[in-house]
Amino acid sequence: ALRAGANMLLEPYDLALNFKEMLKAYKHNKDDRRLIDESCRKILAYKYALGIANRRAIDTNGLLSRINTRQAELTMRRLYRAAITVLKNEDNALPIKHLDKRTLVVNVGNKNENNTFADVCSRYTAMTHATAAAGAIPVEKIKNAATVIVGIYSDEAWAAGVIRSIVQTAGAAKVIPVFFTKPYSLSKHKWAISKCHAVVLAYERHRYAQEYAAQAIFGGCEVSGRVPVSINGVAKCG
Repeated sequence: ALRAGANMLLEPYDLALNFKEMLKAYKHNKDDRRLIDESCRKILAYKYALGIANRRAIDTNGLLSRINTRQAELTMRRLYRAAITVLKNEDNALPIKHLDKRTLVVNVGNKNENNTFADVCSRYTAMTHATAAAGAIPVEKIKNAATVIVGIYSDEAWAAGVIRSIVQTAGAAKVIPVFFTKPYSLSKHKWAISKCHAVVLAYERHRYAQEYAAQAIFGGCEVSGRVPVSINGVAKCG
């Protein structure tokens, strides 16, 4: 992420390991040391420019209304939409066509079948919903569907086994995995990703991420996101 241009690492997958690697890079790699120094200077410059160096008490009266403005919401929506990344789109599998055929949305790691992602998908075509867990997938629904959209909300190891089972049951050409997880976890799913024709990465389960991921699948919004890190066996940074 540092070499890709990031100045801050938010919610690192492994804080202790990341810190250790950053310290090692700073001590032993001149180019990395220069990048870290530049990032630190930039962050400190913004802190001083915004007056953060001179700490003062914050007036909490009406704080939520001042933060959650209409402009803030629009900015958040633009950011989530811009982040949506199509990792694969072989044979122009996306956007989904033949909306008259049976479509199934399967949730993995989210017990709520009628979540934002499934709801927005349902606005484009009639479809059925289901959930899947370790050792339990909706086999008949999967076999009867022409397209199986799989929303993955868990980065735990068991989820990879569930996705594999869904792909083996339906056939890889029919399955579209959509990951609402950190990109680092995708290395666990490299078998399924290598088999499926279309794969989408939405990064997290926020309702805006779910909404724009659904739109991206059906052609409701332009997709321009790029993966910010290299994922072993899946994709290179950028």
